[in-house]
Amino acid sequence: HFRSMDIWHTGSGSEEKLNTGWIGRYLDSDCEDCSVPYHAIEVGDNLSLALHGKFRDGLAMRGPEKLQRATSDPFLRNVGKRHKNSGPSNLDYLYKTMVEVQESAEYLTQKAKTYRSSFQYPNHAFGEGMRQIAELITADTNTKIYYISLPGFDTHVNQKARQHHLLRIYADAVDTFVKDLKSNGLFEDILILTFSEFGRRVQENGSQGTDHGAANNLFLIGDKLQSPGFYNEAPNLNLLDDGDLSYKIDFRSVYADVLSKWLKINSSEIIGSNPPSLKKLI
Repeated sequence: HFRSMDIWHTGSGSEEKLNTGWIGRYLDSDCEDCSVPYHAIEVGDNLSLALHGKFRDGLAMRGPEKLQRATSDPFLRNVGKRHKNSGPSNLDYLYKTMVEVQESAEYLTQKAKTYRSSFQYPNHAFGEGMRQIAELITADTNTKIYYISLPGFDTHVNQKARQHHLLRIYADAVDTFVKDLKSNGLFEDILILTFSEFGRRVQENGSQGTDHGAANNLFLIGDKLQSPGFYNEAPNLNLLDDGDLSYKIDFRSVYADVLSKWLKINSSEIIGSNPPSLKKLI
């Protein structure tokens, strides 16, 4: 479970163990000297490994106003500003980071005031998060990547009902998000990448669920996709790998194409295995 999550978050092979995420390495490569943590935003309480870089990290928040309230203590603001440029120590780095987060909170709060969506998103944390992302995109924040999670897919028990419920939340939120952005003429600038942090085994367990497996699915949603539909053929249930589906495409090829063809950066600096590009995808 946790090892699979690390692999997906870091964009590494099973033989590697990395402590930086693939998006974090993108921030390092594209933005090493920039001073804006909101270049990549995760809607949530904690920053996922995917957004941790060696030099730069993304920013985790539940919303601009909540972030500003959490960083508005006058004492902390005064201390941070006094020590922002005081030296190279670890403590000085923390002061600098604190000020950057405070400044980011102010910037995002002001930007967020410029657009309030009138669309009805699902009454769920994921739906609320997608609404916040749509509002920030429409408000033209200087953010290239938004990251959000929908938990609950570890379906060891009662998989059919749970998966149906979760996929309905996902589908309704994404559908509303797309309609929201299209109404403002922005969807053509957006690419949505959805992945699950671990696959499931083919055979049902004894609790009407499935246990952790290997191969997995990726969803790509956007107006600029070259070949909408299923990209590769369905898995062959007669050719299993120790009870697991055999994967057809290395997920790192998808990451690499997103980096090189969408974010326009040399992916070999970030995905070190140099996976083959996928034809007619992006």
